[in-house]
Amino acid sequence: SVKRVGDLTYRICREVLDGIAVVPEGKVCSTILQVYNDSAIVLEPAGALPLAALDAYREEICGKTVVCILSGSNNDIARMQEIKERS
Repeated sequence: SVKRVGDLTYRICREVLDGIAVVPEGKVCSTILQVYNDSAIVLEPAGALPLAALDAYREEICGKTVVCILSGSNNDIARMQEIKERS
């Protein structure tokens, strides 16, 4: 993950998005492990963010149809122990 959001990217996002969710690194790591254990899919951290962010919107989305795009495999299965330690 990046240490700091790019100024241009952040400015554009503020103009066009309704909201931004901040997800702790541990939650992202837990989500990566959950998806791997449940579905044998290896997600990269950025690809796990949409699913990891759902907890913040639990009440708002209850009873609604929600679509999350989980993308990327820019992750190595050999890193799962490291990811587990960070979750």
